[in-house]
Amino acid sequence: MKLKHLVVALSAIAGVSGCGDNLDVLPGLWDGTPVMLGSQSQMNSTATVSMEFNAAPGNTVTGDVTLRAFINMEEATVPQFDGMVESYALNVAATAMINGKYNIIDDDEVVLTLDPTTLTVHVDPDAVKYRSNVFTNEQKPIVDSLMPAAAEHLAAVIRPQISQEFYKYNRLDDVKIKDGAIMSCEIGDRDFTFRKVNME
Repeated sequence: MKLKHLVVALSAIAGVSGCGDNLDVLPGLWDGTPVMLGSQSQMNSTATVSMEFNAAPGNTVTGDVTLRAFINMEEATVPQFDGMVESYALNVAATAMINGKYNIIDDDEVVLTLDPTTLTVHVDPDAVKYRSNVFTNEQKPIVDSLMPAAAEHLAAVIRPQISQEFYKYNRLDDVKIKDGAIMSCEIGDRDFTFRKVNME
């Protein structure tokens, strides 16, 4: 009987000491997969979000977190050239970033506290491309860049969209890390998968 009680006690201790072991490999950079952003314009926007966790010194459950997004916006635009109206597909590349803190509060739950004052959105004027005529696929010899003011305008368009997406990351539920390289979790009632990036 005493032996049975000893086994039970050791099992309980092992269970407590193992709390959070699944998330010991959380620190590092994790790349996600593209998601659709809510549209506040005629643009079709997708974002690929990555999360970078940096544990606080001597602490395995809290630290700094940075969310980054690589954003692609596409729309069928109707510019006017030489008095003619033609429809062209416009591609815009943008990046966004926000910083904050993270806290592992359970075996499979991570809470993120993001600082809205750190949110930045950048549209690269040189990465704006008129791809082709929507109907004929014919390329038009036009300037493949935007004026700074236009780039700032597009950044303002995408800012509320990516901000809304970032704030869905305030809680990661049902976090599971397989082989230290693949993380699955639930964010805002959606299932996500991230792959760890080797930063060496």
